[in-house]
Amino acid sequence: MSQDLEQSFVKQLKENQNIIHKICRLYTSGEDAHKDLFQEITIQLWKAFPKFRGESKFSTWAYRVALNTAITLYRKSTRSIATSSFDTTNHFIKQEEYNYEEEEKIKLMYQAVYQLNDIENFKPAVGVMMNITPDHIDWHGSFENYLTAKMRIAENMDEESLLVVNHDDKVLRDSVEKLSIAKSYFGLTEKTFDNCEQGAYEKEGKMFYFNKSKSFNEEIMETRDINIRGKHNLYNSLAAAISARSFGIRNEIISSTLKAFPGVEHRIEFTRELNGVKFFNDSKATNVESMIVALEAFEGNLILIMGGREKGNDYSSVNDLVKNRVKTIVAVGESRENIVRHFGSIVRVIEATSMEDAVAKAYGASIPGDNVLLSPACKSFDMFESYEHRGEVFKKIVNSLK
Repeated sequence: MSQDLEQSFVKQLKENQNIIHKICRLYTSGEDAHKDLFQEITIQLWKAFPKFRGESKFSTWAYRVALNTAITLYRKSTRSIATSSFDTTNHFIKQEEYNYEEEEKIKLMYQAVYQLNDIENFKPAVGVMMNITPDHIDWHGSFENYLTAKMRIAENMDEESLLVVNHDDKVLRDSVEKLSIAKSYFGLTEKTFDNCEQGAYEKEGKMFYFNKSKSFNEEIMETRDINIRGKHNLYNSLAAAISARSFGIRNEIISSTLKAFPGVEHRIEFTRELNGVKFFNDSKATNVESMIVALEAFEGNLILIMGGREKGNDYSSVNDLVKNRVKTIVAVGESRENIVRHFGSIVRVIEATSMEDAVAKAYGASIPGDNVLLSPACKSFDMFESYEHRGEVFKKIVNSLK
């Protein structure tokens, strides 16, 4: 491709914000395998720039240019929180659209590790570190580099800041130990209370908040009253409680909020109850590890819809959970034959040809008291634009059932 042609293409690309947003969302969504990106992005580029189709090797060339352009713009957008940001719906926020003068308001931001890698002035009043697992290594090059990038959340924090850390995560606990800033810990055992000066923990089905320097250890609520399911959401609730208390929010407000909070879309999202059968959308589960989290949120009576585009999936780690909690699997998408082969000797497996077929067969296999759970353990690109698209289709079909 000639330099003039590339310059022309990049100019048009930058003017097409829908494509830029699409690429950035795909790249930061967790579904960032290069093969998946290549297929999805080139399809979008062919649609958006028909005049370039006649050029030889358009797909490979356009993918490289488009990805580099989008990532460059993405990195620039996250250079400094004081000048610009990148919100959790994956759209660029211009400075004039964000009012930094409203000092009395608490501004809540999710900072992806990609953003933390490039910060300069970012200084949260409260920074929360939920966990650290080997992820995005293709981007960072090593787990050590990934951890270093994660730790940058505390880079500009000082004596007036508070770092909230998962005490049950040994890597995080050890990594923050030498930081000379205020720290508050959360965990699911009394070890958090025994070993830390302040924080929140769970004991005997209750959530507690404590501060030893102020000599209090207060019950916030019973954990069974938290509206969102799963051990991971108990961790989230503990971290949220500490953060809220740091801003002077009372336990009663924290409790009432956690009782009412409906959860985040596509993450074990309650969709509907029909004739005693509950439907849950966990389309965000694009790998086996995420599906395990979802299965652990239920005691049993599960009709599991799973399948899609695999990325070296090893299902052996979920065998016991499936055996103990799943009544029937409905396999859909590219991976359905692999799912049948692996789980066929463990549990009943039904094949489906589409999401509509999968929902119909899952509902048909259920009885009152069952839970139909979409938790694919696979990426979405075989049948859908994204995991969000997959979840929306699932919910539409579920809500059309009669």
